[in-house]
Amino acid sequence: MSTSSNSTNSFSIGLSRSLTNQAPDLGPSIAFTVLFGISSMLYAYRSYKHRRLAYYYLFGFTILRTATYISRAVWSQDKSSSTDAIVGGVIAAGGFFLAAQSLYVLFTVWVAKLFGGLDNLPRGVQMRVRLLKILLPLSSIIGIVGAVKQFSATSIDDYNFGTAMRKASILGFAILLVLLMFSTILYTVLKGRGHNNVTVVLILCIGSLLLMVELIYRIISLWSDSTADVNTKKWVFYVFLSIPEFLFCAFMGIANLEKVFYTDASANDIDSEKGGN
Repeated sequence: MSTSSNSTNSFSIGLSRSLTNQAPDLGPSIAFTVLFGISSMLYAYRSYKHRRLAYYYLFGFTILRTATYISRAVWSQDKSSSTDAIVGGVIAAGGFFLAAQSLYVLFTVWVAKLFGGLDNLPRGVQMRVRLLKILLPLSSIIGIVGAVKQFSATSIDDYNFGTAMRKASILGFAILLVLLMFSTILYTVLKGRGHNNVTVVLILCIGSLLLMVELIYRIISLWSDSTADVNTKKWVFYVFLSIPEFLFCAFMGIANLEKVFYTDASANDIDSEKGGN
């Protein structure tokens, strides 16, 4: 009984130290709150003006990222708080889902135009689209559950199980983004390399690569010891996660999505997008 109690206490102390090492600083959290807050206003305007599903997802992404950094600012004031870590982890996972979902929507709109409608997609293309559609929510749900399990763990087994779920989520998103980039390049080669298609490749691949930087960082972080530099040096988080996400947000805002993906407004309005997803 005493051994079990000592083991639990030892784990709790270790988890508290790990949370303290990973806890954010107040200054950068406020800075990124402001940056993503401003971005959310841009996407709110784009969503209202164009009424495109992709813009709605990007707006949701910026809102959740603003909330993420607000929660991180709160966490910075109580660095050993598992509750603040859970809230930040859940919001972050939801935000990444919306960012990836915006790329998926743009991809399906483009593929539908390329092949003359979603109902006319070849069997192989249909399978890839369906796989992407399944991977998105599945990876997100696994990541959210894993974050809650990891940061609320009361034993090393629970902690390891939560960590394993988060790893599975990250690998799922990585497979999704690689498949999306590969499919975009493949269909461009097969269906013609016109100026518009090359622009589509650039937008979808650059957007995916910016998100991949975060996934690579998270893979290294989760597979490393909690005392490794990647988990204790605060600047690493901001350089390899916060900045790439903001660059993704800025890039998608600068790219003329309306002109590139929605040249036929009647065929690609928001209702047809919903039907295709």
